[in-house]
Amino acid sequence: MPRTTQLRPAAAAELGRVVLAAMLTVTIGSAALGQTDPRIGRADTNFDSLGRMLTDPGMTTPGQSIRGPGYLNSPPQVDLSKVDQRVVANLLKEAVVESDRLYTALDADYRRNPSLRPLFQDLFKLQSQAKRLNQDLANRVPLQDVLVNFRMLDSDWRNLSHQLSQTAGLSAQTRESVDRINRIDQEVGKLFSVEPTLDRGALLSELSTMNNALRVLVDELEYDPNTDRTTQQLIVDVRKLQQQTSRIESMVWDNISHKMLVDEYTRFSLMWSTTLERLRPLGSNRYIERQVRYLVDSENKIQQLLWMENKSNRAQLKQTAVALMRDVDEFYNRTALKLLLNVREPAAALQTANDFYGTVENIKDLIDRNESDANIVDAYQYVEEYGYTFIKRFDGLNSQAARIVLREIEDGIHTLRTELNLSGTVTQIDYRSLIQLAASLENLADHMDYDVKDWLNKDRQSFRAEALRASQNFASRCRRLHLMVEAQEKMSTLQKEADGVYQDWLVIYRYLSQCRTEDRTHLAQLAREVTQAIYDISAPLQLNL
Repeated sequence: MPRTTQLRPAAAAELGRVVLAAMLTVTIGSAALGQTDPRIGRADTNFDSLGRMLTDPGMTTPGQSIRGPGYLNSPPQVDLSKVDQRVVANLLKEAVVESDRLYTALDADYRRNPSLRPLFQDLFKLQSQAKRLNQDLANRVPLQDVLVNFRMLDSDWRNLSHQLSQTAGLSAQTRESVDRINRIDQEVGKLFSVEPTLDRGALLSELSTMNNALRVLVDELEYDPNTDRTTQQLIVDVRKLQQQTSRIESMVWDNISHKMLVDEYTRFSLMWSTTLERLRPLGSNRYIERQVRYLVDSENKIQQLLWMENKSNRAQLKQTAVALMRDVDEFYNRTALKLLLNVREPAAALQTANDFYGTVENIKDLIDRNESDANIVDAYQYVEEYGYTFIKRFDGLNSQAARIVLREIEDGIHTLRTELNLSGTVTQIDYRSLIQLAASLENLADHMDYDVKDWLNKDRQSFRAEALRASQNFASRCRRLHLMVEAQEKMSTLQKEADGVYQDWLVIYRYLSQCRTEDRTHLAQLAREVTQAIYDISAPLQLNL
């Protein structure tokens, strides 16, 4: 049980229980590709229809990939003349069957440990990718096009497989299924004579995030009023880290091998660990502390994308725990007493806060005593449990200053989880990820609205007015959904709005299929991206809460 201390409460800001509805039923295209397991939520056939739209022959090119071939420059040429398409098809069918077994095994693990939800969601989407690839093979799509999508599937699977290999508490059945799919993936790769596929686009994105955090860190150090000789040397060293990340970015662009990228990133990690030790005395500077948290998060993501083993950094764990306790104190310093007294059951809320503070302090004590990672992970579970309970009590406070600190506390809990190499998120659903998906969907809807106007201004169809109105309605609905997710509206409200998004998309989608001008290819690709975005935002919510 967590150890309690004197009353010094804190809370982690909840991003809200955001639930977006599954989509309503429509029959478009070929056979269903989505998961039909009974655990899928209230409208599994509706979710399947999104998968069917992704293979609608009227609006897509067989073998077409939204994300590109996984190479930023021209991919290596592969001789496919000796590849037996039947062998490839049989191996992929075997992979789909094994993925169903993995789905069942991971489902059992997820029921015991809800924090595994993000991994479960990733598997759910990967199954759809594999089934679409099987559909391409069944339709005798040229192997060159199949190879493009296999590279994407290979990249996504290797990332998920690596995360699963780093996750504690998985059953033997889950690990055996992962091993079998790994072997199948390797066999298909050998048939195509291709190397394992890194997600270079994701790597570049995360390296860019890291580079930006380092740049801001330099700015904060330069503007620190207490700058001294030690700080000046830190500025020099952080600039060197920036140059190293830029070097790695260039290597990613140039398709340098996985081994060389790992070697260069290992060099960065050693430099960063040394610098991090010297940044610790500046932890009282909230702006510097925030950039350090961003860097720790990016470091973890890049290690995953490079399939590197993640190891806990005890110094960073302790620093994060100390920062969390400091945030607790600041939360109460920024929150007026009269606001705290207006919280429902204030005495119970304060006791929960007291317990939460004690769990964080317990983590720090375990680190000081050099306890095992297993003991620290066990203690962390209480941090999450009590923090989440306290979130629900304080997330409605009418104080912007308090909400800012609550967000910092949430970030601190997330950083602890990251440093402990725990899969999943602080809450069962990755709400921040959902917000990003909603923003992406709105952006694509705006693009669609612009391109539909451009098409129909050049091609004056009889349905022009109706199509323009449908396009505008869809863009407005996506914008409204994004704002509602940001505002953390009630589940029932979000479900209704998400259903409306899909209904509006069906209307404009039918008009797009009537395009016969040179705009058709571009609109087809954009339509596929929009459908994929709706699919992606729905997949996490297909799992019953």
